[in-house]
Amino acid sequence: MILIKKKYKQNLHCNLDQYNFFMNKTYNIFKYLFLLNFIIFFNSSFSYAECSFGNLQIGDDVSKVKKLYGELPKDDTDGNVQVFAEDVCPGENLEDVIIQIAISNNVIVGFTFETEIADFETPLNEQNLYNYVLANYGAIKDSETKNWTGYKTWKQGGKEIYYAKYDQYGILEEILLVTNEKYLDVFVPPDDEGFEEPENEN
Repeated sequence: MILIKKKYKQNLHCNLDQYNFFMNKTYNIFKYLFLLNFIIFFNSSFSYAECSFGNLQIGDDVSKVKKLYGELPKDDTDGNVQVFAEDVCPGENLEDVIIQIAISNNVIVGFTFETEIADFETPLNEQNLYNYVLANYGAIKDSETKNWTGYKTWKQGGKEIYYAKYDQYGILEEILLVTNEKYLDVFVPPDDEGFEEPENEN
């Protein structure tokens, strides 16, 4: 009888050890998965989020720009106000991009982004404006090669988005325009065939 009890206790102790080992391993796996999901969520939520421009909207009066970022030269009603990436796109790694608020007749008519890539061998993951466009507006078919050139248009949430990457005398240049249908003609004349009509991707 004593032998049976000892054997039972040994088995119970062994089973408890196995159970604790299993639970610790399961806990570590779930902890790892949670951390991994958090990192993915954090990156997707905060990497290349669309620039806010201090909540300025297309169609706003130029006076709102003045309060936040500066103003046009005196008596000018048309032009661009250049802003710093860290002010309008904090944490988006667009410091090498020229970002401007476009103004016409004292009204915000759009936002423009321009950059140059001197080396055609620059990897895609280092082409920051290109990655910003993909993250915020969608994929660009056949653009996966690092020296791809071409353009893409989108129509999303009342916005008209135009993106182009082209070879300018051996330098890869990128331009992104965000406007809307009302002010599109300020940038692209109606008879200009440089861009196709945006595709509605709501």
